[in-house]
Formats: sequence, structure tokens, C-alpha cells
Amino acid sequence: MYWMPPDGDPIGPMALQASCSLHGDGTLLHVRQSGCDASSARWERYYDVISTGWMLALESLKKHLEDRWKA
Repeated sequence: MYWMPPDGDPIGPMALQASCSLHGDGTLLHVRQSGCDASSARWERYYDVISTGWMLALESLKKHLEDRWKA
């Protein structure tokens, strides 16, 4: 996949992997995003920006699922 910033050329390629597995009485979600050019300031900026977004999105998903499946 590629990130399409509002201004500028796409950044990529990168991959996104997600898997679920049973973990005790719950489910473990593993999300991995890969792709990087260590010499690129654009890649560094991308990860600075996107890391906060991923944390917020995953916390929101966790809350939604826990609220949905409350016993």
C-alpha cells in the first residue's frame, strides 16, 4: 500500500498485516505495518504523524469491541 499525503507524492510501498488469536478469555489483535527508507525524512515524518493516529484508532477499536461484547 501507499500513503497518499494531501500535498506531495505517495510514500511507499508498505505492508499492513493483522491477525487475531485467542488469548485466555479474550482475543489478541496483532497489527504490524512495515516499510521504510531510513534515509528519507519523509518516511520519518510519516511515522511521526501516523503513530499517534494508530494508537488512537486501536484504543477506539478496543473500547468499541469491549463495550459491544460486555457480558
